[in-house]
Amino acid sequence: MPKTQTTHIIGPAGELELQLTQPDAETQGTAILCHPHPLYGGSMHDRVLGVCAQTLLQLGMSVARFNFRGVGASAGISGRASEAERQLPAYNPPEVGDLYAVIDEFAANPTATIPLLVGYSFGAHVLWHALVDLTDDNRRPDKAVFVAPPTSAMTFRDLGPSGDVDLHGIWCSGDDYVDPSWFASQPSVATHLIQGGDHFFSNQHHALSSKLIDILASEAD
Repeated sequence: MPKTQTTHIIGPAGELELQLTQPDAETQGTAILCHPHPLYGGSMHDRVLGVCAQTLLQLGMSVARFNFRGVGASAGISGRASEAERQLPAYNPPEVGDLYAVIDEFAANPTATIPLLVGYSFGAHVLWHALVDLTDDNRRPDKAVFVAPPTSAMTFRDLGPSGDVDLHGIWCSGDDYVDPSWFASQPSVATHLIQGGDHFFSNQHHALSSKLIDILASEAD
């Protein structure tokens, strides 16, 4: 059985609640998952993230899930920068800083690798903005997957992520929060459309899992 350990790390707005699940076999690296919007009940225990986590564990990857600031046992206020952050060059949304803290926690381990970052909904928005500045080899993932990225509801700036990262987007055809035309201006993002379903992948959990397996099996061009 996979083993899960819950701990806390220091983030830019205070402690962040972090959960690491290890697969039964030797790990193939750590995937970091970002949850949907806190103001709509999003947390690291989200069901769609659970589907992603279970799939990745079956593929032999360790899975790190964490709560953004103001969620669960994580300190801070959702969507609000700390006083210290306001004195530094801004990143937007503030939760980008939380993701950086989690990445740096694993990157500090010389034996650890972070081959994959996954963001669902608001988490995809955070991930897109965070990738722009992940230029160090030990912080930059091999792949990034944007699950139901809300391109019709949130701003995804046109400045694409730096570095050689294999980018993928997955969404359902019935998802009103995803504007498919946005991807036309982002040819670096490989798209994976699931027919039917909605923003919550209703009745499409198996399809989501299959898409993730296909993405992990593929090689970057």
